[in-house]
Amino acid sequence: MKKTFYVFLFFILLIVVTGIFLATYERKKIPEGKEIFVSGRSYDNINDEPVVDQMITVAEYNIKGIKGFPGYICNFVKGIDTVWTDVNGNYNINFKASGKGNTYMVSPFPDVRDNLWALTENREEITDTDNQINFSYLKLYPLDLSISLADDIKYLPFTVSHKYTQYSLQKVKDKEYIGILCIDKNTINEVTLTRILPNGSKQTSIIKIPATNTKEWTEFNVYLTNEDFLD
Repeated sequence: MKKTFYVFLFFILLIVVTGIFLATYERKKIPEGKEIFVSGRSYDNINDEPVVDQMITVAEYNIKGIKGFPGYICNFVKGIDTVWTDVNGNYNINFKASGKGNTYMVSPFPDVRDNLWALTENREEITDTDNQINFSYLKLYPLDLSISLADDIKYLPFTVSHKYTQYSLQKVKDKEYIGILCIDKNTINEVTLTRILPNGSKQTSIIKIPATNTKEWTEFNVYLTNEDFLD
């Protein structure tokens, strides 16, 4: 019994000590004047499309603790440099460490004005003096979604959601609806309509738009009845 108790106590102490270490661990500051080079490419390999004139920034941080564990803190120190990708989606940044931070990160900023790029990676940490960091995107293409409702349709309005359309889509409030989607032209795109019943429960209707396989602006028409909404 005593042995079991001591084993249990050992594991409790081990967890506590590990937690304290993870919460207090702090990286050493990068020496002032150290030269760092980072380059890479923003590109959509599926559609063979570079991300042109995309802003890429490098910023300095002080990180304490281990990401994903309690006590993790990431304090912004300052921005270091900003560049834009060329016609092939390439970028290059050279800079010297300020000596004030212990971590540098490179971040892509897509042009959100047209909402036509889906980023599959996010901010990346610079881990060496010579870094190759690429960013993967999916080029999206516009589609007009036209929805017609049966005369006896009930429980308007309906909310509309779609995986890649970043901006908020208007609710379906009338018998005729047109919304612009940003779609992956290579796969089936699903649009979900949701309505609230008088008892507070929800029903959904999933519209499946076939792959368009074109870079042109396309359209898709659908007619819905009450039977298309399921619990």
